[in-house]
Order: sequence, then C-alpha cells, then structure tokens
Amino acid sequence: MKQSHGGQSPRKGMDQNDPSLGGSTAAKIAKEHGVGEATVKRAVRLAKAIESLKPIAPELGQKIQNREPIGSQKNIIQAAEAYNRGDLEIAKNIMDKGTAQIKREASVIFS
Repeated sequence: MKQSHGGQSPRKGMDQNDPSLGGSTAAKIAKEHGVGEATVKRAVRLAKAIESLKPIAPELGQKIQNREPIGSQKNIIQAAEAYNRGDLEIAKNIMDKGTAQIKREASVIFS
C-alpha cells in the first residue's frame, strides 16, 4: 500500500505551518530568554519595522548592532506603517522628528 504524502508525523492532522503541540514559538523563545511572550512579539514587530525601513533608514540596523540609541520603538513602527502604505514623506518626517513633534506642528497649522 502506498504511504500518504510526507509519511507519518507526530503532528498528525496539523498543517506544516500550524504551531507545534508545545506552544507558540514566541512562548518558547520567551521562556528560553526569561522574558514575557509579549516582549518577544514586540521585538519581532520592531525588527520587521526596521527591515521595511531599510530603503529610507539603512543606519538603523547598524545602530542596533552597535548598541546605539535608535529613537522610540513607537516612532519606528509608525514610520514603517506609513512607508508600507506608500506615505514616504510621512515616514521620513516621523523618523526625523517623531510623532509628538509632528502632532505639535499640525496643531499649530490647523488651529
């Protein structure tokens, strides 16, 4: 009799990308490093944001490797979201000034 595609697996009934029976990857990493799962998820979100900003802020990765300050995580993530929407100027402004400064400037313009 022909064996089903892929052979037998202890994860029978699960798809390739389903989480393993032992919990999420973030939970495993958190446990290994003694941090919370939310911390791991925030770090992943920041890493993805930095990766997407490489075309306009290639220095971010190097700053992290050198343990230099990179600005607020919130600003980096918001800049990445703007960049991914195609709002290049907004992304650059956030990276240069931060969201708080942009909000102050906008309140002066629109008041």
